[in-house]
Amino acid sequence: MKPALEPHHHQDSPEWHAYRGSRGNASEVAALMDCSPWFPRTPYELWLVKTGRASVSSTAAMRRGSRLEPFARAFAERLHDEIYEPQVVARGRISASLDGLSFDGRVVLEIKCPQQGRESATWIAVSEDGRPPEHYWWQVQQQLYCSGAERARFVVCHAENDEIVDAAECTVLPDLEAHAAIASAWEAFFPYLDADTAPPQGERDVYARNDAEWRDAVAQWKESKKWLDAARAAEAEARQALIQLAGGQSTEGAGIRLKRYWKSGEIDWRKATAGMDLEPYRKAGGWHYRISEQD
Repeated sequence: MKPALEPHHHQDSPEWHAYRGSRGNASEVAALMDCSPWFPRTPYELWLVKTGRASVSSTAAMRRGSRLEPFARAFAERLHDEIYEPQVVARGRISASLDGLSFDGRVVLEIKCPQQGRESATWIAVSEDGRPPEHYWWQVQQQLYCSGAERARFVVCHAENDEIVDAAECTVLPDLEAHAAIASAWEAFFPYLDADTAPPQGERDVYARNDAEWRDAVAQWKESKKWLDAARAAEAEARQALIQLAGGQSTEGAGIRLKRYWKSGEIDWRKATAGMDLEPYRKAGGWHYRISEQD
């Protein structure tokens, strides 16, 4: 297996970024498979990023992970008594940037350094379930697909003051059905990327509209909401004034009746049903909508 890039072009070099632009990368496959927990989460959002219509901001967690990667790789090398070399490998346009690959090409190393360390969901998944979370599992499967390696070591590190002090790990084996699904999904995605045409949007996608009909409806909703909020505030103030004037008595006059009555406290159903399986009593669900103003 020949590396897709020269060693000095790996991870974060200009050549590396240019190479990634037109290819399907392992770090993106969770979005491609519609299971990423963060942006881009879906194929449509991935298309937005890869075409420059949206961007992914570098976070403190991302910068910390990049800074700790060499130390985590060295920790893993001592742990396994094996040397891992960073590589960028590919099968056609499907690519993977490996944190490390053993000299014989049989073992992929994937490193994660979550800020929460031992308390992170990734550490817990590896320790308790013996496998990475779903979005990372797909990433590793693409790494195995591109590298042809026999297995991957998925290593989650715990760092204190930028020093790796502990690690949890699991082995991920190639899944041929997953590899076929990855190849098929990228094959379907690339024509949209090449034609600069948006792929179909799914249920997790947010549609962007700025046409006149939408803007008019937004303006009408905002104006209505403003009057509704003002009316609610005025009603609450007038209600409180009536209650105070009634002096603790049921009172009527001027076309209204104010009734004073006792209401028992509500049952704490969370405590009352603790440990019970309530799913058999759940009513049918349905779509709901929440509208909120944005800056």
